Order: sequence, then structure tokens, then C-alpha cells
Amino acid sequence: MASESSLQAKLVQLCNKAGILAYKMRSPSRSGVPDLLLMHAGHAIFIEVKSPNGTGRLSPLQVRTHEQLESFGMSVHVVSDAATGERLINEFAGLRPAGGYHTAD
Repeated sequence: MASESSLQAKLVQLCNKAGILAYKMRSPSRSGVPDLLLMHAGHAIFIEVKSPNGTGRLSPLQVRTHEQLESFGMSVHVVSDAATGERLINEFAGLRPAGGYHTAD
């Protein structure tokens, strides 16, 4: 049976293939931060990876942190299987570039 760490590695591998920048998140000053930050085409989403065997649950602190991120307009997803992760990554890879810095012509 796959582990949480192997699922996370699989998601990062899928991101690399799709041209998505994926960072493993660690915050020494704040617990509850989602596991991955994905960036593509001027957009960003967070992914919390939970064990594929169904034993992983969000802690109350993780729930509050996800709610806080969402209150700032961030998108937070919980992924516990490769198929869901792959679908999410494919959808994210299909986003058009966000408005951003443009030089004058």
C-alpha cells in the first residue's frame, strides 16, 4: 500500500511533467501549513497530502489554517489518492496565464 510520502512524491513528479512548479512547504514558525505549494501561469494552489490508506485526517489546526488561507483567496485541496491528484494537477496545468506584469509595446 502506498504511503503519504510516496503519494506526495508522485504528485511532485506529475507537476514536473506538467510544467508546474511544486514546493514542499515547511514552516518552522507555523504548524498546519499544507504540504505542497503549486505555481503555474501566475496562479497558486496549496495541496495537503493525506495517507492513501484512509487513516490520514486533518487536524483542527490544519482545518483552521486551510480556512485562513481560503479567506485570503487561496485555493486549498486535500488529496489522498493519485487519481484525484492527477486530475487536479491536469486542471491546474490547463489554466491560462493570470494578468500580471506586462511591458509597454
